[in-house]
Amino acid sequence: MDRSRDLGASGKLYQSKADRAELLARVAELYYLDGRDQRSIASEMSTSRSNVSRLLTEARQRGIVEIRIHKALGRAHTIEDELVDAFDLLEARVLASRPDVGPDDALQRVGELAAAFLMEHITDGLTIGLSWGTSLAAMVDATRPGRSYEVEIVQILGGLSSVSVSLSGHELGRSLADRLGGTFNYLHAPAIVDSVELRNSLLRQPGIASVLKRAERADLAFVGIGSLGEGSSRALFSEAGLSKSEQRQLKSSGAVGDICARLFSIDGVPCEVSVNHRVIGVHLKDLPKIASVVGVAKGFEKAPGILGAVRGRFVNVLVTDESTAAEVIRLNEKTGT
Repeated sequence: MDRSRDLGASGKLYQSKADRAELLARVAELYYLDGRDQRSIASEMSTSRSNVSRLLTEARQRGIVEIRIHKALGRAHTIEDELVDAFDLLEARVLASRPDVGPDDALQRVGELAAAFLMEHITDGLTIGLSWGTSLAAMVDATRPGRSYEVEIVQILGGLSSVSVSLSGHELGRSLADRLGGTFNYLHAPAIVDSVELRNSLLRQPGIASVLKRAERADLAFVGIGSLGEGSSRALFSEAGLSKSEQRQLKSSGAVGDICARLFSIDGVPCEVSVNHRVIGVHLKDLPKIASVVGVAKGFEKAPGILGAVRGRFVNVLVTDESTAAEVIRLNEKTGT
């Protein structure tokens, strides 16, 4: 590239890396934010129009400019209504199937649907509970508010060392609070501890007890819905260090899914398994006390867990995609109680 013509308004050369980055950012700002055409930018900066074009290309290549195209989030309104009627939900948001949307894109767009729900319902003064997982990570990543909000984000399940940091409740809660301009209440504890005695001891700690109290009194909560033996839930219960008898108990319990590491059956009945008594997080029985609990999940394998979650009224808002929603409805008709 001919850098001899990369001149600023002062006519001086931009030679250092810092100056180069500053030049690229300035040109990009004039073009993308101020709406100036390349010819007027070239005139102001004493260079050629073709050089301005090269600078804009370089700015994109170096990540100084990021271009995002937000496609319309098509929704499957008919199946949304079916879900609301079948399970007496407050609301359902279902991403419509499209042949050009692959699994990764669908997860991202389900996250965008959840983020849109958040932005439609957020107001100053809210306390928002947040668990963890891939769907919630997609939601947090898609959250881009137009202003700051005086809200409190509360972690509702302890941390996990066996999952990616980017999926943990610690990181997701901090990131969401940063994006919204709010505060974050960090739960200083593991999700599952080694014994009931240790759990009880930790629950007596003022810092942990106060965060869980705040979580139980949240105005709005977003939770992932796990599928037993799959993905993040598999990592969660592998980390729990289950004994052979506990593993047998888990298999015979009828558990199909989990929310906040609490297991439940396809009929929405909490499973009485010993590992439940080693969890540090919000209990299933406390979730209905929260006005809106939004379950965010997608994938054929998640359907039994989602069905159990809506039957048990652990969530009263569901965000998913069309194929998952259709499988949930099919399973409900097949296993209707």
